[in-house]
Amino acid sequence: EDDDLPALASVRSRFVASLIDTALWMFPLLLIWRAAAGAYRLATMGLEPQWDTLASKMGIALMLWAVLAAWNIAWLVMHGQSIGKRIIGIRILRTDGSRVGVLRMLILRCSVVSVLYTFIAVVSEPLAAVFWVVALLLIFGQARQCLHDRIADTQVFDA
Repeated sequence: EDDDLPALASVRSRFVASLIDTALWMFPLLLIWRAAAGAYRLATMGLEPQWDTLASKMGIALMLWAVLAAWNIAWLVMHGQSIGKRIIGIRILRTDGSRVGVLRMLILRCSVVSVLYTFIAVVSEPLAAVFWVVALLLIFGQARQCLHDRIADTQVFDA
């Protein structure tokens, strides 16, 4: 193991960072769900929902989601960190400790496993669920790499 590399991030710190990222991604979606549920509730009571208010709430939520997406992509590309990883103090680097390039980060690390999952899900949802679990459980190996890390030749280190 290379002594110049920072320490590998713990499974716990990666999990907590993932929880933070998930909560941030879900917040705008919850705003949309809440607005739609309110409109549905009014409609079931025989009242006319205020469509302009609903549209503006959904628009604000979508703009918030877009800002989060842009922020996450920028930090991933510039610093190797999602918002959650930045808060926890961990970052993604190549296994040799070098910075991860844009294409490797966005395509190999962030997209390939999702595309594979989607193709498998077309064939079998249960098989897709097993694939996703196995892809994540690989983190418990000595290198602490999930499938997306192995595909992209990345590891998550303490920042």
